[in-house]
Amino acid sequence: ALNGHVEIVSLLLRDKRADPAAQNNFALNWAATKRRIEVVRLLLRDPRLDPSAENNDEVYRAAINDNVETVKLLLQHPKVDGTR
Repeated sequence: ALNGHVEIVSLLLRDKRADPAAQNNFALNWAATKRRIEVVRLLLRDPRLDPSAENNDEVYRAAINDNVETVKLLLQHPKVDGTR
């Protein structure tokens, strides 16, 4: 996720042993921080991941890093509450 390897992330997500939400959404956090937007999109499609965890922390992190595209993607996710 950190290096933007979409195919590898996709392969790992197909393995039910892989947890995309592990360590407080570590994969999403790094993909967003490094602006790996395709990996962010892929992770957000996985129902096991909750981008609103920790009081919408991922939205906050993307916003303070001026990652507008990721903020927009996160706010479109049904689990994210953009009013907080």
